[in-house]
Amino acid sequence: MWAASQVKDLIRAGFDSPALLSRQQLSGLLWFATDAEGLGSFSRIVGVSPTSVTEWRSGQKLPMLPVYLRIARTLNVTLTDLLTGKVEPDSIPSLDVRQVPYWRSIRLHQKPSFDAGKAEQLLREALQESPPPSFLAFQKRTGYHYWTLHKYFPELCKLLRDRFQQHQAEVIAKRRQNKITEFKNIAYQLNDQGIDLFVHRVLKRMSVPKSLNYRLACELLLEVKREILAREQETIQCSCPFLKAHPSNGKTILPIRQNYG
Repeated sequence: MWAASQVKDLIRAGFDSPALLSRQQLSGLLWFATDAEGLGSFSRIVGVSPTSVTEWRSGQKLPMLPVYLRIARTLNVTLTDLLTGKVEPDSIPSLDVRQVPYWRSIRLHQKPSFDAGKAEQLLREALQESPPPSFLAFQKRTGYHYWTLHKYFPELCKLLRDRFQQHQAEVIAKRRQNKITEFKNIAYQLNDQGIDLFVHRVLKRMSVPKSLNYRLACELLLEVKREILAREQETIQCSCPFLKAHPSNGKTILPIRQNYG
């Protein structure tokens, strides 16, 4: 209500075309306020950065209307008197800091205008990266919002999203295959050491214990046992040439000796 009343009085005073606050007058008021309260403390009270206050004190830039309202409230003067140059540092007994409400910080920088050409170039460069970035990472890196990019470049956005999903699928498949290979290698090592093969016994010895699905681990262990059995049978056949496999059922049998006596 105070801010609305101050703006109303300012609009009414504008019809009389009064003299406006000069940069030098604003600089003097800000120097007075920062000397009395401190640069950092005054900046926090007004809700801006110390850099902004420094630029206003030097006359390089001017505040926005919400900042003028906060300065007027802090100096305990009206907005009209402040902007018409009627307030002097000598006329301010002290800062009214205790009566100042909490204000949220004001972003003084303007949002950059959307550069379609630059955005398209960044999208095409991201498509050539290996590994490709996710769309969330691309947004954080470039500052462009997804819906803005999708409005102008729907096909490029879809390509980037699909490429990242494909890369993620390949990474998951490779990680799964590495776990399968590690599981099999551990099972073979345990067998060579003469240790009975059990699923939990193999899973506990993985680099990330029990990181493989239990049902898949059971199938893999069964496959490993079959491979070990087949390897042992092949070794026996190679070391014993008088053994041969029966053509009908594949079982190894001894050849029958005929009696010629």
